[in-house]
Amino acid sequence: LVGSFAGVAVVARVGKRSSLLSGIAVLAFCLLAIAAVLLAPIPTAESARAVLVLMCVYAFCYQTGPGVVYFTAITEICAPPLVAIVYSLGNSMRYGFELAVSMGFLSLSELVGLHGSMLTF
Repeated sequence: LVGSFAGVAVVARVGKRSSLLSGIAVLAFCLLAIAAVLLAPIPTAESARAVLVLMCVYAFCYQTGPGVVYFTAITEICAPPLVAIVYSLGNSMRYGFELAVSMGFLSLSELVGLHGSMLTF
């Protein structure tokens, strides 16, 4: 929630493109860092804390980057009478894909292991 409010301020100050690109860059860094920590030969308590911190940074940066830009882009792309329909279709598809990923994660992690499943997302 804090990331959403911060995202509105970031988009207002630096624009959609800069917010989106910087957000995606941080997301990529977080995913690579999480993969590096999880692929370490011996997991430790410090590595678990590092993954937790990186996941929190990932969630925050997602909301300040792609999470907010999605809603601002819809209002600029669509004609005013279609905005409500596009919002509802976009949100339905977004939550449907999130549900599919959430439901498939455990099956995938059982199939290829936790390390392999984390690398696919």
